[in-house]
Amino acid sequence: MEGRAMFDMLSVLAELQHELIVANTNDGLASTRARGRVGGRRRECRSSGRGEPEAEVTSRRGRRSMR
Repeated sequence: MEGRAMFDMLSVLAELQHELIVANTNDGLASTRARGRVGGRRRECRSSGRGEPEAEVTSRRGRRSMR
């Protein structure tokens, strides 16, 4: 019983922390947009013509000899 109660309390705290992180991130992004800047992660550049990185890793694995 005590173990389950402790697990429940920790899960509630983890959810609260996650909600605070999301709220702070959204507030920060909104403030940067208000200042005329673009915040957040950069978009992936697909115009380089190199293909997706996963395909390159797969092709490299195919060349290795398995012993």
